[in-house]
Amino acid sequence: MKGMRIFSISMVALSVWFTIGGQGLLLWAEDAFTGVEVDESRVVKQQLYQDSRRACGPTALINVLRSGTPKMQAAYDSLLGGSESKRLRFVIDRYFKNKTSGVFPRSKRFGHQGVFAADLCAAFNDLLKDHEMQPVTRLELDRREGEGDEDFLARVHGSLRRSLSEGVPPIIQLRSYTASREKEGDGWVQWEASKNHFVVVTRVPAKLRKQDSGFVFDAIDPNRGVLVSGYVYAERHLPYRASKVNSKTGEEQWLSGRPFLLVKAPGVVSLQPKKATWEDRVIVTLSEAIGRFGAF
Repeated sequence: MKGMRIFSISMVALSVWFTIGGQGLLLWAEDAFTGVEVDESRVVKQQLYQDSRRACGPTALINVLRSGTPKMQAAYDSLLGGSESKRLRFVIDRYFKNKTSGVFPRSKRFGHQGVFAADLCAAFNDLLKDHEMQPVTRLELDRREGEGDEDFLARVHGSLRRSLSEGVPPIIQLRSYTASREKEGDGWVQWEASKNHFVVVTRVPAKLRKQDSGFVFDAIDPNRGVLVSGYVYAERHLPYRASKVNSKTGEEQWLSGRPFLLVKAPGVVSLQPKKATWEDRVIVTLSEAIGRFGAF
């Protein structure tokens, strides 16, 4: 078992030019980063579970164990099965397919739609309890009433950083949406939910500067089992519509304005809507997170 190591990396004289929402943003990545060391050869891909194409949630959980604290890595090594695919199947069978969903009590935690974040958190805690470890928590990351962009960004960044500093890479849920203008009638813009996906955040900046409109991050993408990078930011001008899932009923509540932080992560290919054209507006929201965030 390889020991987990929390690290800080100084990036000097590095600038990246982003174009977001029609505006240029120059970022100087001079600050240290907080994260965990990841051995790419140990990353598990969801395709190892051949019964479903929607196993990103359980696979994200497995990747947290493999890159988390020494106790988490020991827990992974103790799972039944002599291979990555067998251990993944064991986790899905024991903690998902044979457990009742907290969102839809008549269903299991894992089904044709994949898994809800609330059920993923519950499954994770069942596994941690079996291995005598402290639980994780789930955060809904929509904007609080009256919360400004800077405070919103700082709250979400601080949550991810705290979990990483505890040696627990947080799982985040990304959701993509498409806005299309109706070709008939009055040309009303219609927002539609497109794709959901879980990734594991492995590195974020140790702190934000006052002028920052967002922050970069590294992550494990269970789809294809690859390491990816992205950018989380607060949209300051263009409003949009996005939804949050009621963890007790499974119903979607649509929110207007700028209710979530947005994400640019072109390497997460599973979020790309298949039917979107160049005329459509496509956004990706950071909707929920699972990790060890401390007191709130």
